[in-house]
Amino acid sequence: MQLIGTQEWAPLFLRQHHKAAAILTTVRRLPFHLFLLIPATAVAGPNFVERVIDAGFSVEQPVLIANLTHNDDRQIVLSGRDEDHVQRLAIYSLGQAASTEPLLSLTPGPNLIAYDVGRIGDQDALFFIEPGRVLRYDFDSGKYIEVVQARTIYGPNRSGDIMPTDFFRDLNLDGRDDLIVPDTAGYRVRLQREDGSLGEEILLEESNSMTVLDGVVSFASRPLFNGDMNFDGLIDLGVWRGDSLRVYLQLPGDRFQGKPEVLELGLDLLSEAELLALQGGLGAVDQSGLIEKRIFSIEDRNGDQVPDILIESAQSSGVFD
Repeated sequence: MQLIGTQEWAPLFLRQHHKAAAILTTVRRLPFHLFLLIPATAVAGPNFVERVIDAGFSVEQPVLIANLTHNDDRQIVLSGRDEDHVQRLAIYSLGQAASTEPLLSLTPGPNLIAYDVGRIGDQDALFFIEPGRVLRYDFDSGKYIEVVQARTIYGPNRSGDIMPTDFFRDLNLDGRDDLIVPDTAGYRVRLQREDGSLGEEILLEESNSMTVLDGVVSFASRPLFNGDMNFDGLIDLGVWRGDSLRVYLQLPGDRFQGKPEVLELGLDLLSEAELLALQGGLGAVDQSGLIEKRIFSIEDRNGDQVPDILIESAQSSGVFD
């Protein structure tokens, strides 16, 4: 088990990948304190070995864990900005006897929008999204290698921080990471085949939302859930929209149905138009007694691979203006 220590200042969260142990960390100022939990003796309690990593920059993004060097070691991926506000990304070994020097230090250019750790075949890799394509960083050559061309919601080069985005993950629960990137037309999905190649691209229609506010058009990806929705033994995908679900059935051949099946829930949930009206302060001034119900999450909570719906309900009481 591996444990990341804490410091004062704003929280930073550790997202585990594959078999990495979950633990919460906080870091804002340097140095980065790392605590490794080593096996305890039969009598004594847990023993910790502390390592201090001076990353040389302020760690501002969630931490990723993976095995990027393809040996028995695991690594930690840190990202943030230095004192000159330059974007920095560094990878350190988690081995107890490892050096505090980074295995890799990058200054990601503005063409790199987001990054993630994914597994292709039996190897972890560091991936990046840039406008129009997905790249893999090759440790041996120090180069960015194109994995696939893909339309995404990310158009121009970024002007802000590079962000860790979960675009490589196991969508159909077959133990293989799949590629899913958001686009203005909806999610674009490629399932990983047994040989490590990526299948054909499927556009999940109606899986995004478009909002027009004060003449500004914005797009956003809807929360995605997965599970067996038609009890055929295959894991399907879906999004929710008001009081209905859009379900994308999995088909043979490592692909999904692009056109969704619409499932009306009948749970008396607010529509998207009603939610936008509430957020915009529209409607009656006195909203006393208003009951606002919306979907909080859809996920398998009892381990049967069938999605369960968790609804959040709020009732206004004594509210005026």
